[in-house]
Amino acid sequence: MIYTNVLEPFFFSGAPSQRAETQTVAKISGWTPAIDLAEKEDAYLLTADVPGVKFDEIDLSVEEGVLTLRGERKVAENEERTRGERRFGAFERSFTLPETAD
Repeated sequence: MIYTNVLEPFFFSGAPSQRAETQTVAKISGWTPAIDLAEKEDAYLLTADVPGVKFDEIDLSVEEGVLTLRGERKVAENEERTRGERRFGAFERSFTLPETAD
């Protein structure tokens, strides 16, 4: 599995096909942003580490009980590097919400 989350077994029961989709995107793009997901009294709070990605370039959607975060971190034009360790490209994370979420 690409990521581990202690809370996932309790809140997110994602079907294997949904998890496989997220894993495939992560393998292709080479990076997956770290996230924290918290359940509040009347909402869910998603916090994602996506440095270099503008807020308006992030797509957050809920479809059929699946919360999906998508975006892309692009290489800056004319950026010269002697060494490059940061990862770039498209990312996608999907989580199945509890049936009680509305």
